[in-house]
Amino acid sequence: MATNLSYKPVFYVDALTPAQADGAYPLIRAIAPDVTIEGWRDYVQRRYRAGGLLGLKDERDGIVGVLSYRLGERMRHGLVLALDDFVTFELSQSSPGRAALLEAAEKLGRDLGCTGLELRVGARGIADDNSAKARGWTALGLSLDATIFVKAL
Repeated sequence: MATNLSYKPVFYVDALTPAQADGAYPLIRAIAPDVTIEGWRDYVQRRYRAGGLLGLKDERDGIVGVLSYRLGERMRHGLVLALDDFVTFELSQSSPGRAALLEAAEKLGRDLGCTGLELRVGARGIADDNSAKARGWTALGLSLDATIFVKAL
């Protein structure tokens, strides 16, 4: 007799120490294949001087998501928690891991007194570097690499 079992993944978010950061390297390679392990380790050390990393872990304590963060001050948004290098590995279209990681970042931002959150993601598939606004910048030698989403906390 066939049964219809549904599996709901269990995630938790915790700070990733520099010593644990190597476990997130395969995820980083998914968004930045040119980054070497040495480059990643150097980046982690620099990021910890100005912020930190959060890791998304599954029920087996495997790292299935990561983001780096730092504080920033913006004229329009005040003190923000700026999120970079946000990547999760999930098989679900509903992205419960992504939601858990973002929720933890929002809580961290509020705990640090931030009034906003910025999430920087790759521009491919989101922004058009051939748009009239982008062409003004690309004509100056810049390339459209990222898009920033903002959220009030």
